[in-house]
Amino acid sequence: MFALLVAVLVIVVVFGWLLFGDRLAQGEPASKFEELEQRLEISLDDLRDQGVHVDQPIVWNYLFVHRNYTQLGRFVEHMKGAGYDVAEVSEADDGEIGVVDYELRLQKRETHDAQSLAARLSEMRNLAARWHLDLFDGWYPEDYNPPKEVSH
Repeated sequence: MFALLVAVLVIVVVFGWLLFGDRLAQGEPASKFEELEQRLEISLDDLRDQGVHVDQPIVWNYLFVHRNYTQLGRFVEHMKGAGYDVAEVSEADDGEIGVVDYELRLQKRETHDAQSLAARLSEMRNLAARWHLDLFDGWYPEDYNPPKEVSH
């Protein structure tokens, strides 16, 4: 009798979850990727408002950070083979403990919407993980000039 009661309870919980527990509110992203797309759509709108022509082919910058210069060099060669240009490799010394990181800025002329940019950023994060780089540090379009902060 106890087993029958437990079985009925499990069925009620499972069907209840299937019917009511997995519903999204209107406009709620269904996944982290869709959430990223929504945030990027806002960012692209902001860039358009600032005069950046994101709806046509422009140069996009992708930033990476890693401590091992030799390994970073192998990654650079791989990315050159994938059609990326190396815009800059620079040293960044933290000044306190003397650790040097190398910052890499790759560029590629592309046209993106929120979905394609989200896919590219996911690809860059995956590449950084696969190559064991310390960090995929972000992206920006070439013509972007961040607004200057106003101090009071």
